[in-house]
Amino acid sequence: MASKRKYKRRYFLLFIGLLVNAFGIVLITKSCLGTSPIASIPYVLSEYFSISMGTFTFLLYVLMFLVQALVLRKNMTRRDWLQIPLSIIYALFIDLSLSMVSTFQPSNYGIMLGGVLIGIVCRALGVSMQVVANVAMLSSEAFTVVLAKAWKKDLGIVKLITDVLMTILAVILSWMLLGHIVGVREGTLIVTLLVAPLVNIFNRIILNWTDGYLSGRQGLSSLAHPGKWNTEDLIITISSQSGSGGHRIGKILSEKLNLPLYDNNLIDLIAEEGDFTKGYVSDHMGRLYTNRFWEFFAENYSYSGLQVDGYEDLFIAQKKVIGEIAGKGSCIIVGYCSEYLLREHPEVFSIYIHANEAAKLSFLKQEYQVTSEKAREIMRSHDRDRALYFKHFTGEEWSESERYRMSIDSSVFGIDGTAEAICEVIKKLSKYKTQIESEKK
Repeated sequence: MASKRKYKRRYFLLFIGLLVNAFGIVLITKSCLGTSPIASIPYVLSEYFSISMGTFTFLLYVLMFLVQALVLRKNMTRRDWLQIPLSIIYALFIDLSLSMVSTFQPSNYGIMLGGVLIGIVCRALGVSMQVVANVAMLSSEAFTVVLAKAWKKDLGIVKLITDVLMTILAVILSWMLLGHIVGVREGTLIVTLLVAPLVNIFNRIILNWTDGYLSGRQGLSSLAHPGKWNTEDLIITISSQSGSGGHRIGKILSEKLNLPLYDNNLIDLIAEEGDFTKGYVSDHMGRLYTNRFWEFFAENYSYSGLQVDGYEDLFIAQKKVIGEIAGKGSCIIVGYCSEYLLREHPEVFSIYIHANEAAKLSFLKQEYQVTSEKAREIMRSHDRDRALYFKHFTGEEWSESERYRMSIDSSVFGIDGTAEAICEVIKKLSKYKTQIESEKK
């Protein structure tokens, strides 16, 4: 019974989101400064043919659905098929909204711009409601997700490319059919830049408001769990600042404590688990973007809060592999959000290694044989990538030392000295636990 109520609530939120989204699209369009890229083709066609914009939107979405069917084939799910009835409802909402604002014909530029901005807020709010409802996606969003997964490309980049292509096609159709450009103006660019960042903001707000109302949603940042953990195992996780020697310290600890080390070799395991190439995992693991030029678009141009793109598939494989490793027995895991994913393991000893800037630069200069300037660039880039990746999937700050059971400055003790100090702490901790257990007996 509770499950039925939960789904009714989700569908209710979805339908409200579709209505608000449709109204936003129509308000943007009626403001006469250009429309959203996804609405540009239906609008141009509706201006030439005596068929409604909602009808052409439905036909475009059906075409996108058919492309998905060709890509997914036997992997199509019931959720995918929901795109058809949702497209019908969305098309009806567009035509309903058009009738609601039929008298809105602004001639003042300020009013036109205000209409675009209000429409953008409505569209972003509507899309966010759909995303949070987590029932199904409209064909326009599902289309880009399917292509991004099939090509293993960033969702934001694929969405940007498809929107640009649709805008170009709308311009061509407009010239061919009407002899001048309609539906594509400065408002189109404003919509392109503002909608997705607003969606991501609304996602966080609506999730907080509806957490108890919807309930039952499990995020990507849920715990890695193999099903059974041995309370006698010792799992050491190491997170470290770039240049503080975390990988090298992990190797020394492995030798001193005679424990298996999982470091760069995790790349092979994650690639096998997620059916990725090793090169793909190596390029994308621990960082969200491989091209700084695209970073703004990848972070701000997709509804990244809840959509599953290639990076999130990678994180899912990463989570499963780390959970399975922890279930096998005592070990040392360096990086890969292991501290966070295993935070409820009864015997995880999480370590955060940091150092002062001079020591980190010296380490990186020797490690990579580079100048001080290049070493500083590497240090900042690596730490920034790790923090962004960690924040994206966990919602928390990677560098907060309070989240770890032990935080140590390797510039004080040196690499070998830091490893020795950690070993001593772990040995004393083991003796203390043994003493406590014997006293209980």
